Amino acid sequence: MTVSPSANPPLYKSRKCRLCTACVLVILGTLVVLAVVYASKTSVKSSAEMYYYSRVPTIKPTTFRQSLGIEEMIEKNVLERNATFRLMNDRDPRHSALKWLLYDDKLQLSSDDPNLSQRYILALLAFSFDSLSWNCGMTYGLQLCYDDNETGINDYSLWLSGTNECLWYGVSCDDNGVVRSLDLAENNLIGELPAEISGLKLIESLLLGDNCLYGTVPSEIWKNSNLKSIDFGGNVLSGMISDELYQLSCLVYLKFAFNYGELSCHHSDGNVTSISSFGLEGNILGPQIGQLQHLKEISVGTNSFSGSISSEIGGLKQLEILDAGDNLLSSSIPNELTHLGNLRELFLEANNLTGMLPSRIGDLGALGV
Repeated sequence: MTVSPSANPPLYKSRKCRLCTACVLVILGTLVVLAVVYASKTSVKSSAEMYYYSRVPTIKPTTFRQSLGIEEMIEKNVLERNATFRLMNDRDPRHSALKWLLYDDKLQLSSDDPNLSQRYILALLAFSFDSLSWNCGMTYGLQLCYDDNETGINDYSLWLSGTNECLWYGVSCDDNGVVRSLDLAENNLIGELPAEISGLKLIESLLLGDNCLYGTVPSEIWKNSNLKSIDFGGNVLSGMISDELYQLSCLVYLKFAFNYGELSCHHSDGNVTSISSFGLEGNILGPQIGQLQHLKEISVGTNSFSGSISSEIGGLKQLEILDAGDNLLSSSIPNELTHLGNLRELFLEANNLTGMLPSRIGDLGALGV
């Protein structure tokens, strides 16, 4: 085949075409290098972020129970002081109570069950107070620590069992199944009061005296406006009593006595710890005491309460017992004390009180000599 000398050479043999092809290849190579570098940096950043977030403990919604929103409901409606489960240590009683509610509770309540919150709070008390060490009234023959429907000893003395929480030892509920009273006095409770106990919204009687409770009294407890009886005496509690206490207008019995001293606490694992306290503090008989018009008993002796006895105490017409001995009270005894016609027991010894007894103290006919 004869090629005409005047014909153009093939395109791939063109010098101009080869130059353009080379430029295109250089540009493409540059783009590939840039893409690799960017991807590498993004990968490193993502790895760093994954490492950072993985250090924050959390409960992953990997089970059906967790997917029901129980954790979220408890966080929103029960936990206090902006606490969240994902930032808690696994050994935190609040975390332990949640795990029990999710995995071990035989009732398996749903997130919209009206009793879920109170059942969680009672479970929290069991984990907070070492319930395996409780005696459930055995010392006084009130109730044995086993379930009649089972064989042998039942851990937690019916607490954390599959029965309704209203049947647990020391718990009393109304006809609607709402906790109204908690009486765990003289039961070897060991631990600190959780703020979440305030979630028992309608509780009227909270009796935790003569145990081994230590630490401070959470101010959240005074949100429970239905409280009529409080007994935290005979423990080793310490710190200031919040002024919010005086908002409890229904209060009839107030018992904080004997928190000054030392106790030996016998744990369920066999260990014995010795805990001491200088008792509770604050101006417990200050002017605000007059707001508690229904009080029949004030037992706050053997603590570190200070300040003077306010004349407002004379307005507590129903008061029968006033025990404030062995504290740091100062100033004189107000004459208004003689207005307490129902007073039958009065203990003010071992304080820093000055002056004479009110001249008409003898007019209190109910007062024992």
